[in-house]
Amino acid sequence: MCHLSCENAAGKVLRFSFTGAGATALYAVLSMLLHWVWHIPAMAASFLAYCAAAVFSYLGHYHFTFRSRRRHDAAIPVFGIVTALGYTIALASPWLFVQQLHWPMFTAVIFTSLVVPALNFLLLNRLVFCR
Repeated sequence: MCHLSCENAAGKVLRFSFTGAGATALYAVLSMLLHWVWHIPAMAASFLAYCAAAVFSYLGHYHFTFRSRRRHDAAIPVFGIVTALGYTIALASPWLFVQQLHWPMFTAVIFTSLVVPALNFLLLNRLVFCR
């Protein structure tokens, strides 16, 4: 199990933020291009862009954020599970907050925007990219 020491915590969080911002930008641009330029249906465009952003995220977090030495055959399956969990939370939040609780959409967005990155950081640091 990996631990986050005070000495490397700030650097990891900063690198995690940069990598996450890059993955988010890639997702946003690619999903819009796939939908608006290549006329791929919105849900499919979003999913394909999410998959591309996940590859970018994996490589960025592996090499830059966590500077991992873990074998890819051990890290990739766990990364896939963590990514699927984040995607599930992003899909389930509007269903729960908007459709079931009748709260405004921004509550689902705020929840997802806070919970998924925090959960990802914890799980990626502890389970996926441990040295």
